[in-house]
Amino acid sequence: MSDAADQSKVIGTNDFLDKQDPNFPTEYLYDANGNQAGDLNKGIAWIRYNLLNLPQKVQFSNGTKNEYLYDASGVR
Repeated sequence: MSDAADQSKVIGTNDFLDKQDPNFPTEYLYDANGNQAGDLNKGIAWIRYNLLNLPQKVQFSNGTKNEYLYDASGVR
């Protein structure tokens, strides 16, 4: 495939959108435990983890948030 039009037909080529912002040189953020704390490419502003290092709350840049609850064994 030599031209861009042919490459757009390949499955998965347009899934990743690099939203590099000159104000933020780092696109992925991590906390002290190695957990991902943010992802500018996916619009994730921050992620809060519980004591078991499982994601508890995910806040997106557009204001949407996901909250997760787990039982004592860590099952969501």
